[in-house]
Amino acid sequence: MRSTAPSNATAPIASIPRTFIPLPYTAEETPTEPHFALLAPDLPGFGGSSAATPGFLGTGGLAHFLTRLADATSPDGPVGLIAHSVGSPIAVEAVIRHPGRFTALLSIEGNLTSEDAYFSGQATGFADPDAFKRVFVTSIRDMATRDPAMGRYATAVAGADALAMWRLGRDAAELGRDDGFGAE
Repeated sequence: MRSTAPSNATAPIASIPRTFIPLPYTAEETPTEPHFALLAPDLPGFGGSSAATPGFLGTGGLAHFLTRLADATSPDGPVGLIAHSVGSPIAVEAVIRHPGRFTALLSIEGNLTSEDAYFSGQATGFADPDAFKRVFVTSIRDMATRDPAMGRYATAVAGADALAMWRLGRDAAELGRDDGFGAE
């Protein structure tokens, strides 16, 4: 996990949960106010983390991971979430499940509708996580031949755990269907 945590342990925290998106910078290089810490955790099954962990699969499991991370890194202080792409459904789920734990959520290109989950939502068409990953990685690599900016994304996707990305993609598409986020 990348961090700019100041020596003050009670500093408010902004967390950027990382899935496929390799940040163009490290948290250590990101300027923040002295009273804020910036964390960029690699979620289980993504980034530099180990393989998917059974208790941390899908949006619900990864939301639980974020909540445990918030409790561990800022037990008494507020935590704001900054989420991008398929990280947004995870952050939304964390805020819905634990509204008092998180003070704010900023979603950037959020995958919050089934139409917006155009990459990850493709998982709904596959019964096998490995088959989904093979097709998904191939399509991203094909895009990278036409758009060099997709190259880093292709590398990050290729390194993700197949089961973790399949479950997250299916959850994101399902939760985004009919404005399902927050619906009871």
